[in-house]
Formats: sequence, C-alpha cells, structure tokens
Amino acid sequence: KRSINLFSTFFLDSFSKLIVARSTNKSSNLLEIDLFNRQKKPKTYDINFLKHYSKSDSTLTIEDSDNYQIIEIDVRTFDEENYFTNETSNSICDAYLYLNYESKCFKTIYLDLNEEKNGLDYKILNQIEFDKQRIDSISGSNLIRGECALLTNHGNVLLANELTSNEYNMNKIAQNIEPKFYSNSGFKKVSFGSQPRLFVYTDYSQIMNIDSRIKSSLNLISKEIFTSLSSYLEPNELISQMNIVKNDYNNYLVCCSKTLMLIDERYSKHPLLSWKHFMKTTPRLISNTNLNSNRNLIICSDTNELYMYQYCKKENQAPKGCEFDKKLNRPIDIMKKLPDCYDKRLDRYLKNRLNSPILSIDLLRYNDSCAVFQFLENQDLYYQGFKLFDSQKEKKISNEYELGIYQNWTDSFQKIAIPEKTHLVKNISMNDSDLDEYVQKFSELIENDTFINFCTINEKFCQTCTVNSINDSSQECSKCPRINKERSMPKANLEKNLKWLDEINIQKFDESSNNFTKKLLNIWHN
Repeated sequence: KRSINLFSTFFLDSFSKLIVARSTNKSSNLLEIDLFNRQKKPKTYDINFLKHYSKSDSTLTIEDSDNYQIIEIDVRTFDEENYFTNETSNSICDAYLYLNYESKCFKTIYLDLNEEKNGLDYKILNQIEFDKQRIDSISGSNLIRGECALLTNHGNVLLANELTSNEYNMNKIAQNIEPKFYSNSGFKKVSFGSQPRLFVYTDYSQIMNIDSRIKSSLNLISKEIFTSLSSYLEPNELISQMNIVKNDYNNYLVCCSKTLMLIDERYSKHPLLSWKHFMKTTPRLISNTNLNSNRNLIICSDTNELYMYQYCKKENQAPKGCEFDKKLNRPIDIMKKLPDCYDKRLDRYLKNRLNSPILSIDLLRYNDSCAVFQFLENQDLYYQGFKLFDSQKEKKISNEYELGIYQNWTDSFQKIAIPEKTHLVKNISMNDSDLDEYVQKFSELIENDTFINFCTINEKFCQTCTVNSINDSSQECSKCPRINKERSMPKANLEKNLKWLDEINIQKFDESSNNFTKKLLNIWHN
C-alpha cells in the first residue's frame, strides 16, 4: 500500500557519464549499477539525447549478505564545492546511494568515477540492521554528504551519518509521530526540507515541518503544512505521495487520491496550484524536474497510467500552470504502431510483456531536454524524450532543428525506391537560410507509403508530417496525407513549448529474452 522506488538515473562528469541504478529480482536480490558513456554531444535539436550514450562494460553488482530485497533507493549527488544538485553540474564526480532493504536494513554506498579503470568504484559506508523497529522511509540529505533521515514504524525520525554503526547511536530527531486519524493506507515518508535540520514528515493525513534546531519543553517545534481534511480536497481524499520541488526546497508537490497540488511551506494555507488528475486508482509514484529556471515538469503515476504536468514560475511572481496535462504513452501503446508484417503469434507475449505494471518512474534532465523513465515489474526499462523549445527565438533555433529533421528524412528517402524524385533532395543545399523552397519541394516527396513518424510539435507545423503549416481556423494540415485532428497542436501563447518524440524506447538488461524486440522497437544500446 505504499510507494517504492527501485530505480534511479543521474549524470556525472559534465553529462559525459550516465549512471543507471536499479534493483533486480533475479535469483538473488541485487543492486546493479550500469555506466553509460556519451559517444558524442547531442545537437541542440536532439530530443532523444539518450541515443548518444552507449553502455560500457563496467557494471557494479552489490548483493546483500542476508539476501534482503531492496524496496527503496534514494540518490544524492554533490559538486566539488559540496553543494547538492539533482541536476548535474560540470564538476560532479560522485554520488551517495541510500538503500532500504525490506524495512529491516539500511545501507549507505559512496559511488565515484575511477579514471584509471575508466569505470566505477564504490564503498559501503555503513550497513545497519534494525531489530526493534521497521524502516518506513529514507531520505538523503540535500546539503550534507552522507547524512540520511529515517522514519520508523514507531513514528520516530532518526538521523544517520557515515559514522553511525547501529540503530541505537542514531540521533533521534522526533518520536511517536502519529497520523491524525486511522486509515488502512500505509503511506508514511520523511524528507529533508529547505535547510539541513528541517525535516518534512508526511503521512496519509498530514504534512508537517520538524525543526530540530529549536526545542520546547514538550517536543521539537513542528508546524503543520497541510492536512487531508483541507477544504481544497474532496471528502475522504487521502495524501498518497509528497515530493520536494528540485529547484525550490520550500515548495512541495502533494499527490492525493484525486488531486495534485503545489504547496509552499511559508504560505501553506492556500495551494499555489492544483490539478485534478483523474487517474483510475490512487497515484503513488511522482517525480519532478526543472528544464530551466522557469519551467517545471511533474510526472505522476498509479502504476497503470502516467501523466505529465507543467508549470512556470518566475521571480516575484506566483506560479502558473502551462499547457494541458498530458497522458504519456505506456509501452503497450507500441502495439498500435507495429508494422503489419510482424509475426502475429507474438501478440499475446508482447501484450503481457508491454502491459506490465509500472514499478518506478524517474525524470532525467539534460540541459533543456529530459527523459521520462518507466521501470516495469518485469525489469524492462522504457523512456520517452522531451525538449523545451523557445518560440521567441524560432527563426534562429528552429531552422537548425528543422534542418536536422530534414537531413534525417533525406537520408531515409535516399533508401526508398523512388529514383525519379530523389534528385529534388540532392539539389537542395542543407545550409540555405531560407527553407521555404526546400520545405515546398520536400513536402512533394511525402506519399502515403513513405510517411515518417517523427514529431516536432511546435505552434507552426503539423504534428503528423512536421512540414506543412496548420490552418488556424480548422487546425488541420493543408497537405498532409494523414490528417489527424487530435494530433494537431494549436498555437500556444507561451514563450516556450515542449516537444516530444512520439515513440517509446526500450532498455532491456536481460538480452536473452529480447531478440524479437530488436526487430520491432527502437532499442537503446541493448
């Protein structure tokens, strides 16, 4: 009944190294950490930046001596000046991984790059087993290396560091915290707040701040931030998840049974933003990132559906929601795009595999792009690429982006058996500043049987063919052979719009069962 996090991704060393850490359910319960090296720097118009990373031979395998199963992974990365960052800077070369093993054992692992071996090294800083209590939640410190907060089933908030050797010499921050009322929901969580000694306790009924710097005669000073009895929620709604906003530790994302809210701890009486998520079941997975100082992305899932939300926040201004919430593709949606010639005997196997429940989600940022990861119960890993597009600099930026798309199309059309038409492409200079002639001639090459599914998604071009402009009144493409009203994107009034690849890519770590996928899906360096 509570959410678990079994997967995490992060960059090291100026985006040149990508780390993928995940729990496996093989013959023994392992933590596997893979290293991906960047082969070349992604171009500014690349939405799928992960295609430029390839898996190295360096894979760390960490097994627990008691064969406990990992139920929670929390990662914190730091730069050379000891400042925490979830979105990597140019100097990050190490990370701290905090692991929760079946609520019985807690482990801290220090991970860094080994330049001599051109791989990864790790060190287990501590491993603590609990006898009298269970671990309900763990959270690494944002500001101090090696510190981790733990929440136990007795309502105790404990603080561990690299020197902690057992459960009895931990610093007790708070004790005997209980929900406001009883419910069969088992959700409880602890997080670090906006400074090193401010802790955020969350359960299904309330969110409160605990300031360990100030003590009263009764207990630590605590402040209620939000309660599920709030008038902003529907009756009987419960809190199901809470996430600290990555670029503003004063802001919390609170996910409830039917509502998603953005709350500021300093002005907690009124939510800053609120969305109705309309998921069929209670969402228990949430992640967020910021693509720049103004645009934040949120993904939320109930293990069967995945939605994305966006909001903008400028200095000295209240945050504003931007664009509509978007239901993201699930792996099972690939079935709609498979070629007619594939072996239909694979249908049942494909559907069972692609429709596996979501076990964990993650957002990975790369400059103004990001990847949304879905880690499934069957150990498959899928991702989709997104990129922020600045419409104010359209003439300067979109030309390069469009040229890249047209170049890809050119390469594809050279392989298509239409020799009487390909000379039109060869006679066009890819360096022309004025693309009108090229767009016009290139659109003439689009035929029903030579359609390429690649989306640009800005306010000017059709989402289906990505070449022809959309009629303002009808929102239909004037020339596209496959008009689809639902996929047409209306002009936005925002300064920045989000683009995405309308496809799902797969990373399967177990190669032996993935031969058929290589022929059907776009596989990320399997």
